[in-house]
Amino acid sequence: AKWVKRQPLLAGLTVTVTGAVMIGLFGNYFQYRRGEKLVEDGFQARQEANLSQAQLQVARANEMLATGNTTEGLAVLAAAVRRAPTHQPVVERLLSALPGPRGPVPATHPFVHSSAVLGADFSPTRDLVVTACADGMISLWHSRSGRLLHTLSRQQSPVTSVCFSPDGTRVVAGAKDGTVLAINVARFLLEREAFVHSGPIQAVAFTPDGRAFVTASKEGRATVRNSETGRIQFSIHHDPGIQFAAFGPNGDTLITTGPDGSVRLWETRSGREITTSDFRHPDEVTFADLSPDGRWLVTACRDGSARLWDRQARSTKSVQLHHHRGVRSARFSPDGRLVVTASDDGLAGLWEVPTGRPHCEMLRHEGPVHSAEFSRDGRHVITASADGTARVWWAATGQLVNEVIRHAGPATRATFSPDGKQVLTASLDGVACVWETTMTDVPAPPWLADLAEGLGGKHWNGGDRFDPVPPGRLAITKDTLNRVDSGDRVTTWARWAADRAHAPTVSPFGDLLVTAFVERCVAETNLMSLRLATQAAPQNALALARLAIQCAQASLWPEAREAGRQAIEVAPEARETWLAWAEVSRNSDGLDPKPHEMLGALEQFPEDPRLWNLRAHLLERANRFDEAVAAYDRVMSLLRAHPEETELNESAVVAARSQLLPRVDQWMSEAVRERRARLGIPERDVEAPANLIDLSAHYTASLAEGPIGAHSEGTKSVACLPFGLTWIEGIHFDIRGLVQLRGNSLVKRLPLDEAGIRVRQSCRRLRFLHGTAGVVPVGTTVSRLKIQRLSGEIFEIPLRYGMDVADWGSESTELAEAKAVIGPEVNGAATDYRNRPRLHLTTWLNPNPDDPVETLDFQSSASGSAPFLVAVTAE
Repeated sequence: AKWVKRQPLLAGLTVTVTGAVMIGLFGNYFQYRRGEKLVEDGFQARQEANLSQAQLQVARANEMLATGNTTEGLAVLAAAVRRAPTHQPVVERLLSALPGPRGPVPATHPFVHSSAVLGADFSPTRDLVVTACADGMISLWHSRSGRLLHTLSRQQSPVTSVCFSPDGTRVVAGAKDGTVLAINVARFLLEREAFVHSGPIQAVAFTPDGRAFVTASKEGRATVRNSETGRIQFSIHHDPGIQFAAFGPNGDTLITTGPDGSVRLWETRSGREITTSDFRHPDEVTFADLSPDGRWLVTACRDGSARLWDRQARSTKSVQLHHHRGVRSARFSPDGRLVVTASDDGLAGLWEVPTGRPHCEMLRHEGPVHSAEFSRDGRHVITASADGTARVWWAATGQLVNEVIRHAGPATRATFSPDGKQVLTASLDGVACVWETTMTDVPAPPWLADLAEGLGGKHWNGGDRFDPVPPGRLAITKDTLNRVDSGDRVTTWARWAADRAHAPTVSPFGDLLVTAFVERCVAETNLMSLRLATQAAPQNALALARLAIQCAQASLWPEAREAGRQAIEVAPEARETWLAWAEVSRNSDGLDPKPHEMLGALEQFPEDPRLWNLRAHLLERANRFDEAVAAYDRVMSLLRAHPEETELNESAVVAARSQLLPRVDQWMSEAVRERRARLGIPERDVEAPANLIDLSAHYTASLAEGPIGAHSEGTKSVACLPFGLTWIEGIHFDIRGLVQLRGNSLVKRLPLDEAGIRVRQSCRRLRFLHGTAGVVPVGTTVSRLKIQRLSGEIFEIPLRYGMDVADWGSESTELAEAKAVIGPEVNGAATDYRNRPRLHLTTWLNPNPDDPVETLDFQSSASGSAPFLVAVTAE
């Protein structure tokens, strides 16, 4: 103070400078904080943009994967992971797609039952699974090995619901006849006599602490019993009946719903009704759930809506969650912020609490959704549908994050394991199965996107641009992966998927060997088991053959034909593969194997009438009717020699042969055979492939005779043409004669057209070897080829003189457009230029190869030049 008085000017200057410095410092600090905030905001905006773009890319990749475009789908997912490597659903979706088109990953053997599976549940420790079936059977399975541990039968009364106690020591099951079973898990025996209701059991459930359980029957009575003693704690009656019953999250409230649209709440300790509002609905209430804090009640109704009720509000109004058809279930997420609904309209919905606004797009199935529930951490949702699929979704965005699980029948149940790493599905096809999920908390490592591109072979550059991945990239990525010192789920799954074709185990996290898995699945001859067997071992011919048979019996013809054809490709000499094709070919249309493909099997099993019966069938479908009749004759002789053969009925073979004879008479009648013999046209080679069209019934002249009545410029012969099965210009032909039509001045006995030449097969192109006899002005249409496909669509090809065809004996070199394909020294027979014939090749490209070509017509234009057809080949 004294110094200030003595030096006032200096003191004032000091204060001023100090204040200025402080103001400057504060200004700089606030400027720094503002800049830092702007940077943070910009970073967050970029993160949100990257996340949004990654979600769009995942949606596009899902569309590609759904249509079988695996390579490009993996490339787009790799780009999404690079853009948002910490976004878990993107990482999980890429991991699930890494195995490629071979499908979801089973954790163990499927649990095969003799009837529909109506209920299934995980034990709290995840090592056991209990299932309930329509034939009254309750089964306990080991979830890691797939081994059946115990069974308990209810004598044909369907068991409609089953669940584990929270400690895993008990199972409670309810049957349609009103029986309730309390089962000790350790011995899998009834702990006491069965409890009986007077109506079908609609629900069974334990309290969260496991001290009590409730059983509710359709006649309107719900009973709460002590889990240890089985003694009744209380019973309630809900008129006119009970549709559903469950405990609240704290176990202090029991909820019951009725077919009359009523919902009632009861106190668990006393059984006293504590309903404080009129939760009235216009139709049957199928489900109800309380939020974790107990404030909100959600109900599902058959009228097509779920309703959200505030129990603390005095108003009885609710927030409606709209569907187009009845709602089967409605459940809260573990944090109470979302509700998931399942509806008969084929949709599952995620809704926000308390507003009831849709949280994301609807989760879509192709059939009614039977169930939808959250994982325990609330990040995922699993749905089960009547379309036979179960799907795992990311709850925050509604994105699909795992490969679709497919059953052979409607999926009745789908639930997460307690740790969320596996899911359990059950179906009316009689199969329940445990599947691996890609659930992980680890961000994408740098090599994951490179691995996906390497396995798929493509890199996405945006838009529709996909570039091939350099050949050595995958090997480098695998080497990097093998050096990673980590056992997290991402690395473990990636290592297994990178070498899945040679992986010894079925799952990346289990020890079940592929060989044992496939052997058991093939032995079960169940459709789902066989699908999993062919997924694990795509080159197993026995699995493919049995899958083809099962699909045929289920009328799944496209899948049956694909499995049957793959079995033939893998093992063309195996008897089982051809017997499977015999089953497939009975009621399905499409391209058959060529008859000569089964010669190896016939050489090994020449006395098997079933194989000869199939050969007869294939020959018949290939329009080789005379050979088919001979094959049927062989079948009948073998059946007479081996009367113990019971799979074939001789009378059925005789009937098939009798039905074929009129077609033989039509296409290869005795008159035709006599004419063929008279003309000197040989028999068709028995090894001729079916794609070399048989013209036997249409020949009008032999090669030695040449075009009948032709007056050409030269004196040439077609006798020098290659004979029989031969290759010309790299194309396989069957050359034995001529199908000649007349011009207006040629022999009258020749037809003007030859209609109905049978093709009956799918092809990308037809090759015509043809010519004409007689010179006409250039540009004149000499003949037409009319091609009719199975769909009825007709294509016409005009053959014009000098452009598509020229006189077969012409020596003119001016017709450059009508280039000849038969030149000098064919078969060494035409050494003199003057003896060389002129034939031409015309190709028709099929715009839709999936639409089989049925017939073709060859028509003359009566132009003065007589066209002829030598051979036709389908490619």
